[in-house]
Amino acid sequence: MQFYHMSLREVEGLTAEEDEMLWQAITVIEARDALLRLKIASFPHMKRAHQEKIHRELHKAAYPWNYEAKREITFEQLAAILNGRGKV
Repeated sequence: MQFYHMSLREVEGLTAEEDEMLWQAITVIEARDALLRLKIASFPHMKRAHQEKIHRELHKAAYPWNYEAKREITFEQLAAILNGRGKV
């Protein structure tokens, strides 16, 4: 089992509640990791469109800040914000 950058001393010092939360998080992380390894093993045998879909999904998960919703504002909203009178 991996403890994701926690020393043994830190793990031993966890409360029962923290231990349960860590266990649940690790279980999810390891399940996702296992599914990802299955996808990777199957990758060479997939159609090109499916390969591209998986690549997009992984890229989005790896670099979420590139995919955050960008909200456009009007010139009037920008002017109000800069003048300290408005919100986006």
